[in-house]
Amino acid sequence: MKNRLDILDFSEVDENKIVDSKSVVQTQNAEGPNDATDRTWSAAARDKAGVGNWKLLSWDGHPCVGRYINRRISGDPDESWLEFIKRRFCPRTLNSGLSLGCGWGSLERHAIRLGICERFDAYDIASGAIETARAEATKEGLQDRIAYFCADLNCLALEYDKYDICFAGASLHHVHNLEHVLRQVQAALHRDGLFIVIEYVGPSRFQWDDEVHHLMNKILSLFPESLRRNLKDGTTVKVEVIRPSIEDVIRVDPTEAVRSGEILTQLEQNFEIIYRTDFGGTLLQFALADIVGNFQEDDPKDTALLEMAALFEETLIDKGVIASDFVFLVCRPSSSVNTV
Repeated sequence: MKNRLDILDFSEVDENKIVDSKSVVQTQNAEGPNDATDRTWSAAARDKAGVGNWKLLSWDGHPCVGRYINRRISGDPDESWLEFIKRRFCPRTLNSGLSLGCGWGSLERHAIRLGICERFDAYDIASGAIETARAEATKEGLQDRIAYFCADLNCLALEYDKYDICFAGASLHHVHNLEHVLRQVQAALHRDGLFIVIEYVGPSRFQWDDEVHHLMNKILSLFPESLRRNLKDGTTVKVEVIRPSIEDVIRVDPTEAVRSGEILTQLEQNFEIIYRTDFGGTLLQFALADIVGNFQEDDPKDTALLEMAALFEETLIDKGVIASDFVFLVCRPSSSVNTV
């Protein structure tokens, strides 16, 4: 892993290295994705398809937090964001969908099962994630309806006017060349196509301010020691949220939150946002990291503590004290943007 802040400098994209969906999986000699990024997200995909340990470690993996997110997005704690998309925006089944940063492929499979669209093209930079996604699609008999490609979104060329709908599920915050990928999506969608974004848009490289840092630790301090056991190492107790240095973030994954703080501005320049919901995570993502699995769903005290923490964050966001780090957006291509 490289400790260089300019490791993902794609300010000058070599157009000769841009590949389309027909050539990307056939290119044998092209430079592969960054080893650390590939390793991190390939392992994450295998975990999600297997034992699912991520649900014990990630704030949004807990059912209680999931209901909070659902309510913020759809108004119904029992209606997921994909079900909301189907009900509100896709009453008829669309033909062709695109998934950017598909991971282990759950989004595409679920969208097809819900009748959102007939088929998908799906891209991810992690080769292991693509392998897992293909295997999972085959298990469900969907291998002929989902085409998976291993490719870097920073230098991807998409076919013009091909898709009815595009999904970016927590992938844009891993993209350095936002301008390029958003222009590609804008051009690849039909004129009335939809771009669905569910995304971390908080401070780039997780460099949140001191006030947010203080509030994270205030939430953490409310939890008893039994709920602060670190489930990643199995031995320590989490006593504080530590803000990582930029170098620490890059060491884990050079693409992590590389330009996350600029995503909303870039989207507004390329798309018309027709629906937006902020669903928090500003405090909960890091306060609950590595410990959320301690909260038992069937324990009223545990769920009450989680609901109280979520309400605290929600109130601060709604009152404008802090910004929401996560957003859900439904966008359309803007006619005022030149797609050529």
